[in-house]
Amino acid sequence: MSPRTSTVWLLSAALLGTACGKVSTDPSAPGNSATAGNSATGGATSAAGGSDNTPAPPDPPVCTVASPGPAPLSPLDGFELGRSMADALREAPAVLDASSLPDLSLSGSPSEVTPELIRSVHTVAHDAALKLSQNDGLLRKVTDCDWLAQSSDECRDHFLERFLARVYRRPLVDEDRTEMIAVFQNGVQLGGGFESGVRAVVEVALQNPDFMYLVELGQDSPAMDGLQALTGYQTAARLAYFFGATPPDDELLAAAAEGPLSTSTIEEQARRLLGSAPNREALRHFYSKRFSMGTAAATADAEQGYTSDIAALAREESGRFLEDITFDGAGTFRALLTEPSTWVNGPLAQFYGYPNVTGDAFQKIQLDPTRRGGLFTQSAFLYSGARSTAANYVYRGLTISRTVLCSAPPPPPPNIHTSGLLEPMPDQSARSILEQATAAPVCQSCHRDINPLGFAFGHYDAYGRWLDTENGQPIDASGEVQRTDAAGPFNDALELMNRLPDSMDVQACFIEGWMSAAYRRDTLPADACALEEVQKRFGETNGNLAELMVALTKTDHFRYRDAAELEP
Repeated sequence: MSPRTSTVWLLSAALLGTACGKVSTDPSAPGNSATAGNSATGGATSAAGGSDNTPAPPDPPVCTVASPGPAPLSPLDGFELGRSMADALREAPAVLDASSLPDLSLSGSPSEVTPELIRSVHTVAHDAALKLSQNDGLLRKVTDCDWLAQSSDECRDHFLERFLARVYRRPLVDEDRTEMIAVFQNGVQLGGGFESGVRAVVEVALQNPDFMYLVELGQDSPAMDGLQALTGYQTAARLAYFFGATPPDDELLAAAAEGPLSTSTIEEQARRLLGSAPNREALRHFYSKRFSMGTAAATADAEQGYTSDIAALAREESGRFLEDITFDGAGTFRALLTEPSTWVNGPLAQFYGYPNVTGDAFQKIQLDPTRRGGLFTQSAFLYSGARSTAANYVYRGLTISRTVLCSAPPPPPPNIHTSGLLEPMPDQSARSILEQATAAPVCQSCHRDINPLGFAFGHYDAYGRWLDTENGQPIDASGEVQRTDAAGPFNDALELMNRLPDSMDVQACFIEGWMSAAYRRDTLPADACALEEVQKRFGETNGNLAELMVALTKTDHFRYRDAAELEP
């Protein structure tokens, strides 16, 4: 194992040390936001304690100097790693099976290196390298050389230069060449030929820190005003992974070869990537992680008609809706929360009870605006894996609190049991069960905020289907937003969602989620100036979702890092 490859294990162990104390990502104990409780505004970040409905706003930030904030070593998640491996082995896609890489969109967790991810990456890299070494035709395509007809050393060097630049997303340096020539030679000695050398390089390179992480040390030139500009290749990688969860394409790499990317070049490339096929897939991935919408693909309840096929169709519904709203439709934050349209095929329409839709092809339909509208009235969000309606109220309310309001109640005390919420008896409602179960003051400190947000979705069963009544009785879906500038009463989920888009606090929370994706870390108070800048642009564009993504690439945070972080 090369020195740099062994480093990945040390880095992984160090990162694992930060995982303690996080809120559980078990779907039955929800509230797993990647940015919960890390508000850059310092606003409504706690749902426990206090009597005021709306906390006092923080002092406005003083934005006199650029402050890009920290730029921690950022690991690729399983989704990004799989797409990056596919790009590295683009001439031989048949050798790669990345399905075992954990998809963090199923948990809502931020990107982190876990033992499961390390084991999975090793297995995928090992298997792909082995298959490649056993297929001369594919090996010639990947190496772009015929080692039997040409000098094997020339073939080796050509392969290393071409393959590793793709894997590392930058030109090679002498250290790379020296290291990987040694890896290649070790492979030849162990396996007996050129094929084994290639196998060793592929397997090691796909586990190298320069592949598994976005390494952003900045330029070698001296920092100015405490800022260290990222290199062109580092900025290109940020752009590519933000807009496509994939390595930079040839056009981005060509721009990076000219040196640091200017603001105008960054915007030009961002707009080029907007709405591309990789961008659409990355958009789905972002929302799945942000709003914990992966559960529907991981679990199902066939007894209730919620089969694994329906679960997958529900995810496709939300994915198509998100793409349509962002790139092809209204394009606004309000539409994301309230648009009464969706995408279904025959089986999914039958599941929901929508008439006049047949066949396997998805089609856009208009919905009854008194029953549904926006992302949060779709099954992919509404289904948590918990079969109890009361438990689903908690899941839905807690997820809205954390990810839409950025109000992060702490986990329940260790002596409080959060399981065992049952379906109501004939003379009960799920609402009454939850109200009784959380009536104690120790529970109310959090549940007075959580429960009403969950009750808003009372007209949707555990799987997202519409309910007119419960046990023959009318459903009470009313409640009140207790915190933020969106505070006030509502009668159901539709009224709740219509209340939220104009809230400055809700907009800031939404922007913070995207900032975390762009800057690849949780937001911090030091980001207040950037948030203010982006939120101003968000308002000027009427909450345009695509323009938000572009605006995030034009901040100091995207182009620079704090030089003090690099000091020994």
